[in-house]
Amino acid sequence: MSSIDLYAETERDQVSIFVRDRGVGFDPDSVPEDRQGLAKSIRARVERRGGRVEVRSTPGKGTEVRIHMPRPVDPAADDSAPEEVAGGPDAMS
Repeated sequence: MSSIDLYAETERDQVSIFVRDRGVGFDPDSVPEDRQGLAKSIRARVERRGGRVEVRSTPGKGTEVRIHMPRPVDPAADDSAPEEVAGGPDAMS
């Protein structure tokens, strides 16, 4: 079993989630058009709400999915540094 890393960051105007594994990876350009799991399951849902998804994968080197979602900006909010949450395989236990 390969490990999975999870990283989340909240900024004033967006929330970003990064999920990375060290698995077998794949070539995103070689995914057949009829394979719509990523396109419909993740990308379409995020884009419908104004976000964006990036998928980076290389055969033999794993996959990273980056999800960026906008969030409402509260003019009264503090503009301090982003909040970060990082986790690996043991972070959820």
